[in-house]
Amino acid sequence: MTAPHADTLARAPKRTLPTSAKVRYLAPDVARGVALLGIALANVVTAWLPGHAHFPFYYGGDLSDPSVLDKVLVVFQTMFVHVRGLPMFSTLLGVGIGMITASQLSKGRSVKSTRRLLWRRYAWLMVFGVLHAALLFWGDIMTSYGVIGLLMGFLITRSNRFLKVTAVVVYIVASIVMLVAGYFLTGQFKAAVSEVDLMPPVETGVPQSWDELGENLVGAVIGIAGGLFAALWLLPIVLVGFMWGRSGVFADIDAHRRMLMRWVWVTVAVILLNGLPVGLAAIGVLPEAWSDPLFMMVEVVGVLTGPGILAAIALLVQPVQRRVAETGIPRWLYPFNALGKRSMSGYIMQSVIFVLVVQFVSYSYLEWMTIAEKMLLGVGVWLVTLVLATLLELAGQPGPFEWAHRRLSYREPRRKRKQRRDLEAAQAPVLTAPQPARPQ
Repeated sequence: MTAPHADTLARAPKRTLPTSAKVRYLAPDVARGVALLGIALANVVTAWLPGHAHFPFYYGGDLSDPSVLDKVLVVFQTMFVHVRGLPMFSTLLGVGIGMITASQLSKGRSVKSTRRLLWRRYAWLMVFGVLHAALLFWGDIMTSYGVIGLLMGFLITRSNRFLKVTAVVVYIVASIVMLVAGYFLTGQFKAAVSEVDLMPPVETGVPQSWDELGENLVGAVIGIAGGLFAALWLLPIVLVGFMWGRSGVFADIDAHRRMLMRWVWVTVAVILLNGLPVGLAAIGVLPEAWSDPLFMMVEVVGVLTGPGILAAIALLVQPVQRRVAETGIPRWLYPFNALGKRSMSGYIMQSVIFVLVVQFVSYSYLEWMTIAEKMLLGVGVWLVTLVLATLLELAGQPGPFEWAHRRLSYREPRRKRKQRRDLEAAQAPVLTAPQPARPQ
């Protein structure tokens, strides 16, 4: 979508912002914008500012004497935050790969060429992830997404039937591995955290010296291997997203409404049957003995919410999608769409903003913030990225990291460029001057 100019905005209807004739599907972009909120809320309590060991640190605060608000927010986290944004973002990763594949093949590109494009694109994403982990945030996910994208390059020609079977098998295997590991590690983990303070000096991972930079970089590179485990965990929903993107689900929501609703109901079931009980056990409403088994299931079944949340957003924005070519994107939806189109920049900017917060606010205060204060900080960080993305959209500018990623991914190698030009020159008609007629 071409961003509107200021004079165009002035003439636009008050309730909408204009759009170009070439309309992007709203659902993936809006979903990315929403997912970044979920990621910020999850990161602020689990990675940026985790609680101390003698507290339930995965909820980000002190529950030894919780207020009513603390209890409400813990339940809110387990229902709508923990293992929600990441699965939806992973589903969107698959959607993007599917759309790119379909677009390239529809333009007459070969499978080989399409596969090389995907490999370049996600190899560079992995590079961005390594640098992000080394310089800003140890909990980077782009590295894992890069690994998954490289693996997906081998699967773009497979049938939907094959991909469905693969998704089910991988999900079962990953679930067994995670449950077995969780069973054996839970006791040891509890014993460890009862004696060790989990709060490091600064959880951002920002290096304070050249030695620390080297250590972070080595750790980030080693983290590529961790991407293989992430691929095992996330690949099933990435495959779901890939099939949706390749099959044009967002081009015809009505034709896929029944399938999308099934995924929505799966998400509702996970939230009510797993997310809610985990929260109730954490605040003491349910027996404390239930907490560990329920929490072990969070990541196993929580990953299934990714397609469902995306499906719900697609169904909700469908009426807007039908009108967007004529009336434009509603003002209330415009920022979400703008951030979604710049999701990589928004994700990295979250780390940048938090680093700045840590530099200018006393860390001794930050680490003892209440759950509500930490979540408010997460919302604030996300709002800053929302505003910045909207300003870029209004100015007609891409996100800086999207721009760099596209230039690197789609740049034609020099050798290929020379071969193409030589071929074009060889195939061009040769124009010769007419020869004078010989006298008779």
